[in-house]
Amino acid sequence: MKTRIFKCIFLIIVMCVMPFMTITASAEAPDLGLSDYDFSLPENITEELYNNDITPDNIDVNKLNLENIVHYLWTQLCIYIKSPIKLFVSIFTVILIYSFLGVVSETSDSTVKRIFSLICVLSCTAVIVVNISDVIAYSEKTLEQGKVFISSFIPAFAGVISMSGRVTSATVLNSFIMGSIQLFMQLATGVILPLGTCMMGVTLAGSVDEELKLSGFCEVIKRIVIWFLGIMMTIFVAMLGLQTFITSSADSIGLKATKFTVSSAVPFIGGSISDALSVMLGGVGMIKNNLGVFGVISGALIMLPSILSALCYKLVLTFAHSISQMFGADGLSRVIKGAENVVSIILALLCCFLLMTVICVSLMIFTLGGV
Repeated sequence: MKTRIFKCIFLIIVMCVMPFMTITASAEAPDLGLSDYDFSLPENITEELYNNDITPDNIDVNKLNLENIVHYLWTQLCIYIKSPIKLFVSIFTVILIYSFLGVVSETSDSTVKRIFSLICVLSCTAVIVVNISDVIAYSEKTLEQGKVFISSFIPAFAGVISMSGRVTSATVLNSFIMGSIQLFMQLATGVILPLGTCMMGVTLAGSVDEELKLSGFCEVIKRIVIWFLGIMMTIFVAMLGLQTFITSSADSIGLKATKFTVSSAVPFIGGSISDALSVMLGGVGMIKNNLGVFGVISGALIMLPSILSALCYKLVLTFAHSISQMFGADGLSRVIKGAENVVSIILALLCCFLLMTVICVSLMIFTLGGV
């Protein structure tokens, strides 16, 4: 009898208190102050993002249409095509001079012809080396900016994922991604980019002395580096995908167990608290989606100018190499081909870093699915 009385009294108290303890179920994302967080973005990128209403808290999807994207790409292409065109004009001029001097020196001895050829090769090399050095320096600066951004963005994104209850996924992915980015940057700035500079020196030596036959060696080095980057990306994606699936499954089981425990253990209002928890996780999911898209767009804006610049140089050098072969300028052809190999390595390096950024953020977005 007393037990029933106590239960009735407890029920009355709960009914009286519940109106003051009502949890408002709203899918609106809470404000975590992410707009004030320093993601270490370059000033021009930050200005570009905020001018298009792209912030960590909110993204205007109306401005992310095909027309605006094509317009932006065309604008950037018009900016970064100018230097490659100037390089092409310089190379084409040297090719014409090389061909003219070759015809004139036909009546002279081989020594005069060799001197003319050497002067043209050195002139072409001087023009190309200046431009390729700028491409290497700009690419290294871009990779460093990308590394700084990822080092600031991934921990913040992992913190948002931790708020959703995916603590294991956030911890594992944060550690793995940061370690992989550091390793990639060590290989890029410590091995691959210096190797490109060495390849230009080897190409110059092979062009000055035709008997060295070093052009084939540079071609082999380029293929090895590109194959190595492809294998490294394959291993990275496989490892990241496996860790994502394993940790996501473990966190999902933990979240469901938590909801079941709360719903069963707390009398009367356990179900309401469990529903409110689901709504809160939905709000965190909105934050995660906005922040993830912001990270992908920011990473693309950092890497895109350098990629477009390297791509323009590659196209120009490929065209110039074809023209030099048409005019029979073998010495110039070897120099141009060596420069093209170096630019191909740089372009592959930049694309790999961009893919790493996109894949990392995309898989981290995936970890919150199915809450």
